[in-house]
Amino acid sequence: MSKTPRTDEHILHHGNGNWHPSAFVLASFARQIETELAEARAEIERLRSRNKMLDTAIAEMTEEQAALCAEEQSITELVATKDKLIEQMKDEIERLALEIENKQYTITCASEENQQLKESLAEARAEIERLKTPMITDMRENKP
Repeated sequence: MSKTPRTDEHILHHGNGNWHPSAFVLASFARQIETELAEARAEIERLRSRNKMLDTAIAEMTEEQAALCAEEQSITELVATKDKLIEQMKDEIERLALEIENKQYTITCASEENQQLKESLAEARAEIERLKTPMITDMRENKP
């Protein structure tokens, strides 16, 4: 399987449709995937930043836990603190999962819209060809 299936799907071929070194994709498609790549990279940076914040929070809570242990706090208090931390982490994971799911849905919708546009384009091309044939015949018949 190709590592670039979307690009492969958009390649415009010359001649008989076989692969050719000068096969290309439209600039609009190239811009679209470049934009998506930039957005994905920005999202990765945002998530990395968020991950650093979570790491800092975990480190702080770990220090607090150590301080509580050093002060001989009860095990019940330590468990409650850990449970609270676990709940916070679960909430954040659920939020991130929903965010990812929303982004995947958006990409899926865009892909479906792209397919609909391809179908409309194919229909328009067929209609042009259908209209072109009688015009050429008329032009040939009207020649002096």
